[in-house]
Amino acid sequence: MGVLHLSPPPATGAPAATEALPGRPDRADTSGTTPFGIPGGVALTRPVDGLPTLPSLSLSVVADGWRAVLRTGPNAGIFTPGGTDLRRSLADLLEIALEMPTAVLDGHVMAVLPGGTTSLGLLRSRAGAGPRRGEPFTVRFAAFDLLALTEDWRARPQRERHDRLSELLDGAPRAVRAAPAVRAAAFTPYGFDGLGTSEVVLARPADLPYLPGLDSGWLAYRRPRTTVGVVVGIVGRDSAQRSAVIARPDADGRLRPVTVTLPLSAPLREELVPLLGFTGGLVALPAPLGGACERHWGWYHPVHPDLVLEVHYGPMGNGAYLARPRAVRVRADIEPDLVAVLG
Repeated sequence: MGVLHLSPPPATGAPAATEALPGRPDRADTSGTTPFGIPGGVALTRPVDGLPTLPSLSLSVVADGWRAVLRTGPNAGIFTPGGTDLRRSLADLLEIALEMPTAVLDGHVMAVLPGGTTSLGLLRSRAGAGPRRGEPFTVRFAAFDLLALTEDWRARPQRERHDRLSELLDGAPRAVRAAPAVRAAAFTPYGFDGLGTSEVVLARPADLPYLPGLDSGWLAYRRPRTTVGVVVGIVGRDSAQRSAVIARPDADGRLRPVTVTLPLSAPLREELVPLLGFTGGLVALPAPLGGACERHWGWYHPVHPDLVLEVHYGPMGNGAYLARPRAVRVRADIEPDLVAVLG
């Protein structure tokens, strides 16, 4: 019996590789607006399998969200580390930033529910769109580093940057606050058992300046997380690279793509072949998903949204951590309309 390949039917209208893809935000123009170019050169984190406990580290708990650089003040702007302009998706946050003193902040954007919990899925409903009437959440920015005021602060030690950050945002609008930071020795008894699976422990050397990329010395630890989502499409140039586009209901109950899985395993591809109903044509991916892990997909092949996949975010070993989820198995026992309930 031959190997089945997960290949959608031929579609017309796919853009050439050199054509501009509609709906993709322009690169951020930051010339002349700060003492240095942003968002290029942001610090990156190295995933680790265990909670960092070195005394020289400063630890912060950061909820799931979008990593972003926020420029406050009259020329406010907000960008992903790769340069995507998020002003449309986060217009409400940008309006608040316009009224604040001029600064450049590194941090996370979060969707916060009335009870104080966060939801990455609801935040992703903003991808390529913007604030919607009646949303059950508010958007907030948790700043964990200060990059600049009227001068470049990156050369100063992390503890000094954080102290100044805390002063700057003391009394600031609730939507933009500093993430608390404590020394590792004080963090351990603080109660790690209460750490949720949607939270990341960010560890930074307290005496180092703000350095770009992995030179930063920043570490990130989180507990593994397993969730479910509805398959709404397939991307990938060949069968070995086929990935599933996963969607979740937004505030209005409409399915919206929230992530793209890692390439599906061969056994899972074979299982999916008779289950997926391709609808034909192509659908544009929201821009943040189209650039996932430096892969620039513009379009996906849509399928009927009647299949649920279990996906896993977690360590892969040797300190590596999944930025995109791994599809684990088909959940025939879960109907798509229950995905929002199960979380």
